[in-house]
Amino acid sequence: MIWWQVPFGDLAGDDTCDHYRDNRADYFFAHAADYASGGALGIAFGAGADCQTTPQYDGGHFTAHANAYLSSDRPRLCGP
Repeated sequence: MIWWQVPFGDLAGDDTCDHYRDNRADYFFAHAADYASGGALGIAFGAGADCQTTPQYDGGHFTAHANAYLSSDRPRLCGP
């Protein structure tokens, strides 16, 4: 299974254009091992419409999670 168009938002967002509040990125990064052991192939984060939060507007939230994940020894869903 591949999760597609998972939102970038974070819990610090104020639910305005480009700054929507969402916990999915936090949840997916915190539970990557569960997804990997369940057979997940990957998670594709992306904005599905105008005004959605992107890494450009989330204050570094997604990038910090991704960098921490990639520098850890957590299981990879795909890639190096």
